[in-house]
Amino acid sequence: MLTNIRQKILVIRFSSIGDIILATSPLRTIRKNHPKAQITFLTLNRFVPLLELHSDIDLLLSISAKSSIRELWNFGRYLRRNNYDLIFDLHNSLRSKILKGFLKSISYTIEKPRIKRALLFYFHHNQFESSFSTIDMYHANLGTIRGKKSDKVHPKTKLILSN
Repeated sequence: MLTNIRQKILVIRFSSIGDIILATSPLRTIRKNHPKAQITFLTLNRFVPLLELHSDIDLLLSISAKSSIRELWNFGRYLRRNNYDLIFDLHNSLRSKILKGFLKSISYTIEKPRIKRALLFYFHHNQFESSFSTIDMYHANLGTIRGKKSDKVHPKTKLILSN
């Protein structure tokens, strides 16, 4: 769904380092489908160096992991003033939900397999299919640009580190 409209898109992924890197694959899919969009990526301060040179990010925003409710409130008001057209929430956390509450944008939010994850981490009982992939999970939550469900070929991750 290529468009010539200059859209403003917000991608949210706060942590962790591996998930930030994996989020660069759907980021590239978003850029491919919205080549003229202004893409803003929101993460935690400590992950900025992983993304600051990424060519598919036009604006990189960050917050502190220790942001107070007041700070989140003020940051949410800042985001609202930016008038985003689309939000891709690749985190689905309380923090991302609070910030999205300030926005009236179309939002796509990742559906995490929290129960399966808890069973694996706490009880060592794996309920994940052998074909499970975080990149596939991210792409499955990109709305109409995700492609066909059977399409398992996604862009590779992209990481460029500064000195």
